Amino acid sequence: MTFTELLQRTHQILRAELVVIAGTPITVMTLVILAAIVIITFKVAGLLQRAVERHLMKRSEGDMGTAGVVSRLLRYIVLVVGLSIGLNTAGINLSALFAAGALFAVAIGFAMQNVVANFVSGIILLTERVIKPGDILEVE
Repeated sequence: MTFTELLQRTHQILRAELVVIAGTPITVMTLVILAAIVIITFKVAGLLQRAVERHLMKRSEGDMGTAGVVSRLLRYIVLVVGLSIGLNTAGINLSALFAAGALFAVAIGFAMQNVVANFVSGIILLTERVIKPGDILEVE
């Protein structure tokens, strides 16, 4: 088998349709690109989180609360954007997904009001620096 034949065979395999979702064919190449985008997104989010934590720890002289909150929220934003780009690249219509997600978020919001309120309260406490990690709280 010559190099040209091998290249043609590889091209055929990468362009082979696996499934069609909403009129968009999903090929092996689409899955490879999606996997690469997801892996790169997780790597970039992790690197960015560590860099922001290091930078904020130097600036705020060891205040772990603020550095943790900012770096974690930045990581979530990068993950959402990266995964959205990956899904859009794969040909998945995100507008329908976001509409379903919004409906799901409202339902979860009603069901988990207390949990979400506590999560938001924790973020507020960490950003205002009233309570720092390592503090001991006594509750009656």
